[in-house]
Amino acid sequence: MLVPRPISTPRLLLVPLLEETLDALLVGDRHAAQALQDLEFTAEFADSLGYEFLKAQLRGMRRRGVQSGWFVRAILRKEDGAVVGDCGFHGSPDDVGRAEIGYRILPEFRANGFATEAASGLVGWAREHGVPSVYAAVKVTNVASQRVLDKAGFALIDSPSSERAGADEMVFKIDI
Repeated sequence: MLVPRPISTPRLLLVPLLEETLDALLVGDRHAAQALQDLEFTAEFADSLGYEFLKAQLRGMRRRGVQSGWFVRAILRKEDGAVVGDCGFHGSPDDVGRAEIGYRILPEFRANGFATEAASGLVGWAREHGVPSVYAAVKVTNVASQRVLDKAGFALIDSPSSERAGADEMVFKIDI
């Protein structure tokens, strides 16, 4: 199976997670997931992904294939290989209607600029794949994530985020 290369940023590697890895995480088999990709997934990381998120990512992968690269990635710190969170796209722009990113940094690794660096890495990858704009939706109450997007060059827009947007979300966009 052809798997997209990790996205490399100055301090991080954004490693695509395989369909088999997500299947293992979905049934709670963290050790099998680790063995499949030679990554150390803490219980906190596995729990943070959530059942519905994993199911949605798997549906998209099965439709488009992991090789498309438009799915979830583990965020690894280069200096020690620690998995500090996850990031990626909500799915292929053909499925979602646009390139929309998300990111999650585990609490012990927050306030180090990893989310901004991961978001910027995803934007660069989207640019290389011919996407003109990238979007992100965050809760109105998530001020830290709003700052991440601001630092990564996104601007607040007056548009709902596909069908997932609610009255409690803010939508950001960057033209690339």
